[in-house]
Amino acid sequence: MLINQIWKSLTWHLSILNLRSWGSLALLASGGALSMNVALTTQDAVAQTNQSQVQLEEGTYLYGSSSEPEVIGQEYLVFQVRQNQVIGASYFPLSEFACFQGNISNQAMNLTLTVPYSGEKISYPIALVTQSPIARSDNQANLTVGLEGYEKLSAISDNDRRILNSCLNLN
Repeated sequence: MLINQIWKSLTWHLSILNLRSWGSLALLASGGALSMNVALTTQDAVAQTNQSQVQLEEGTYLYGSSSEPEVIGQEYLVFQVRQNQVIGASYFPLSEFACFQGNISNQAMNLTLTVPYSGEKISYPIALVTQSPIARSDNQANLTVGLEGYEKLSAISDNDRRILNSCLNLN
């Protein structure tokens, strides 16, 4: 589990590299033949939107590395958001869970994960990504926000609530 957490942290840091830097390198490598009209990455799209729109609303959430709940070997995050503060747990079905807490910035959930038994604290940022805009009656786009590498699941089970409550009661 720790290797998975560290790997995700590393890949998140790599994913926030500026596309323009990579585009410039590609342009130089190709002798100037590439057009800089490169498709925007999700992070670039987030950066270009009104920052106040890129946030998770208050509530309880369940995300998984699988779009199906309770798949053995897949990671799940169950958490609660209140005033841009996050408390929750990371778990694998039929395994232990690790509580986390943190905050939400404009582009990431910045979490501190507490390793079970050792109590070690690990920084665990997860990028916020925009998904398809939803049209509103006032002709403004309202972005749907997700977590990079995770699928939002709609049904939160009794077990998910039990795990979440364990972490909420620690704080």
